[in-house]
Amino acid sequence: MINDDKMFSLQVYIATENNYFSQGIIFLLTELFNEEYHHDISVSQVDEIAAADLIFQMSAPGEKAFDWVDCQRFQSEDDYKVAMLSKKRVTVYPRSEHYDRNFQCPIVNAVIALKDSVAVIRRRLYMMFFADTLCGAQDLRNATCGGCTGQNALTWREQQMVGYFHLGLGSAEVARLMDCSIKAISNYRRAVMRKLNIKNHSDFALWLATKSVAEKHASMVSQQAYSQDNDGGSWQEKLGDEAPSGVADEKDRVVRSMRRLIDERLQSREINEDIWLTTREIANEMDISIYSMRYLLCQMENNGEVTCTQTGKGRNNTLRWQLAG
Repeated sequence: MINDDKMFSLQVYIATENNYFSQGIIFLLTELFNEEYHHDISVSQVDEIAAADLIFQMSAPGEKAFDWVDCQRFQSEDDYKVAMLSKKRVTVYPRSEHYDRNFQCPIVNAVIALKDSVAVIRRRLYMMFFADTLCGAQDLRNATCGGCTGQNALTWREQQMVGYFHLGLGSAEVARLMDCSIKAISNYRRAVMRKLNIKNHSDFALWLATKSVAEKHASMVSQQAYSQDNDGGSWQEKLGDEAPSGVADEKDRVVRSMRRLIDERLQSREINEDIWLTTREIANEMDISIYSMRYLLCQMENNGEVTCTQTGKGRNNTLRWQLAG
């Protein structure tokens, strides 16, 4: 990080308008390097990430590194991976309880909170630059994403709910648009908060207002436009008859999974009779949640791709599905 080519200088980018915090970080870094090298080191703040050697990324409650890094490119493109690992990054949260201590990301070198003491911040900066286990260039073979769920942290249904919330809709309106109960929306919200380590609804609202939510989760519902009709308000699709490619791919997987399950069932039977599959059977075959599976199947039923029947009564009521035609 510090070498002769850069004339013993360190360029720092701090993504905040908090001048008190920025100046404090610059002072700590200057003091730290002067003590280690026993002569003056130039530590300066820059306005562009590309020009920085050290980046302080300010994160809202619930934000993770994969919200502002292209994880797919990191895993598939070596040039992008080298570029990301060539800079040291510090993730800064408002409070320490906003991040999951078990969360690991190869591009994040340290995590601090605005509420941390000067001693804690200084120690983590020291470990990041001077600890024997972290000094020198990172080994690309070890810089892997491990068990990070990345963009798949939230299910498709949860992302859809988040997108509607980001647009400012209330629970009742979101429940109507997603064709489910308000209680189901509450369950989705609790699941999202648990996955993102968000403890209260005020922090959840802060997370909804972040840019990363707008770019990733709200995009799936931003293609819908609100228009007034005779009955009041209604949401209408702008996409015409064509579904998004991701949804179309999922529907193809549903058809293939149902055919595979039906073939297995036919091989175990002597009589060729109609075979109806439960939502859970298909969800287990595709390894996705039963709620996402039910949503997909209902869409396919509306398009005439599958047919549905109900069996049982009350709590034992079960939806069963069959390929159309």
